[in-house]
Amino acid sequence: MRLVLGISAVALIGSVVAGEAQQIAPASSSIVGFTTASSSAGSTNYSAPGGIGSALTIGALASRATNISNLQVRVGIAPASAQSDVYTLYVGTPGSMTATSVTCTIAAATNTCSDTVDSAPIAAGQAWAVQVVTGATNATGQQNIGILMSP
Repeated sequence: MRLVLGISAVALIGSVVAGEAQQIAPASSSIVGFTTASSSAGSTNYSAPGGIGSALTIGALASRATNISNLQVRVGIAPASAQSDVYTLYVGTPGSMTATSVTCTIAAATNTCSDTVDSAPIAAGQAWAVQVVTGATNATGQQNIGILMSP
């Protein structure tokens, strides 16, 4: 299965920004796609449906157990020579999430990456976010991030 970013039908699983939570759960496999603002050069940010932040206080909540896989990322600005941007799925509770094996790296002079091999289980009530670590001299431009959530 190939995930195409920029689709018009998007399933929002739930989001929490600064402690406000909304939970919506898929009954079957769902593609979740969201767009965030640029991450600045040499920074670490966390993105989820509903926002982007510099700490693990942002995340989307799963109202039932699910698996996240098929991470797909497209950025508006490709990393400069000898630079890269790394995207990693984090799971847990807002403020206390840990990295999973779901990760991809956008190499210099490209603007996409994907991880179609790894997946991460998420328990009901857990949050998830995608960590973005940018290269020292490059901002990302608009970020389009997509995942597949399966029961």
